[in-house]
Amino acid sequence: MTTYWIPIWMAMTIAVGVPIEDKKITPLPALDVMRGQNSFATGPDIMVIRDRQGWASLWASHMGGGLPNTAIPTPPVFDFENVMIVALTGGETYPTGDYIYESGRAKGKNALIRIRFVTGSTSVLARPFAFFAVPRVEGEVVIETPTGPKGAWVEKKRFPKLGKN
Repeated sequence: MTTYWIPIWMAMTIAVGVPIEDKKITPLPALDVMRGQNSFATGPDIMVIRDRQGWASLWASHMGGGLPNTAIPTPPVFDFENVMIVALTGGETYPTGDYIYESGRAKGKNALIRIRFVTGSTSVLARPFAFFAVPRVEGEVVIETPTGPKGAWVEKKRFPKLGKN
């Protein structure tokens, strides 16, 4: 009679039908979050910003950079060697709402980020925004949002991988 030895963790995984975690997938948590109801950035948009110049440009637009007599405060400082900003601006919306960072994960150099917009109970005109600082990836970044009656996640926007400098 032959005896086969199965490690306990493998036996437990097989027994309960839980898949073994893929070691190549790593979470991308939101490290810093800025959000609110009054952005001067025009129109609804989704952006991934991976450099200081792009961040300064978005910040100026967000803070009213085109308005007369408007002083633009210095943007918050981020280490773009290690983080990137996922930015959402809603344009004018009614009723108000908030962007929720559901999840982010990286596989290799690519990332998948899921963001949900939740409408609020206040019935006023607003221009919601959210800026999420997440760990930087060099590859393709896909942003998904829920849609339809069952809330299936669908691709909203795709950003290409960074080219070699």
